[in-house]
Amino acid sequence: DGITPARSVTTGGDGAFRFPAVPAGPFTLLASDPVRGLSGEGAAILGEGQLSLNLTVRLEPLGAIAIRVVQPDGTTPARNVHVVLTPGNVALDTDPDGRVVFNDLRLGSYGVVARDVRRSGVATNAVVTQAGQRIDLSLGLPGTGGVQGRVLLSDGATPGAGLTVILTGQSTLY
Repeated sequence: DGITPARSVTTGGDGAFRFPAVPAGPFTLLASDPVRGLSGEGAAILGEGQLSLNLTVRLEPLGAIAIRVVQPDGTTPARNVHVVLTPGNVALDTDPDGRVVFNDLRLGSYGVVARDVRRSGVATNAVVTQAGQRIDLSLGLPGTGGVQGRVLLSDGATPGAGLTVILTGQSTLY
């Protein structure tokens, strides 16, 4: 209303809050969790002569993405694989069972990249669409192998000794 100053209180252990002596009329509540960076809001109208109004403010909905990474054989857990979730570039390493869980995720789309120490990697996407949702993904690392060969000079017979050979992969995970 331009006259009533904004006020703030801290919720109790049960999430309850109370603002005494609120003037009649429309108002907005904004609740924020500074630890997790979440917020929620609510609005209502306190009627003339109305002694109190009970309003529940919900923080924005959250979900989770649980990922299991396996070796190229499709069953062996891939431990210590670096898994990155974007946006935010949040990273975790898989446990001995090849698992990581990203909790407290806002609703939306996420990119997932899992990469092991041999530079083998796999990428996918996941979308958290509702509060409390847990998406379970299983990612299989692709196999790796060696590349060897020989460089010959333009005559096709003389070995090209001391030359540099560069491998450029087509994978976006390199």
